[in-house]
Amino acid sequence: MDLSQALRAAGFDVPSREQRVERALEQGETLARRLGRLPRLVDWERARAGSAGMLSQWQVYRLFADGRGGWSAFRDALRERLARDGTAVGPDGRLRGEPD
Repeated sequence: MDLSQALRAAGFDVPSREQRVERALEQGETLARRLGRLPRLVDWERARAGSAGMLSQWQVYRLFADGRGGWSAFRDALRERLARDGTAVGPDGRLRGEPD
């Protein structure tokens, strides 16, 4: 039994990896819309200081690390999510074409 299974058996709510990824992307989308651009690591750190419910920047980094920089992979996934919602992201990371 791994730690997650043990915590679940003890009655704790332990989200799956997929649920944590979705949460990170939701939080990233909210922050990106507030900033008007894709968030940088330092942006996330500052936003988290004001919101204890946010994942830490290092939790996000580890969720998306796949042999390359986790933060770059997160920003790529966030860019794709925003594009699916009709918001283009320029090469400089700025949001363009916000949906109405």
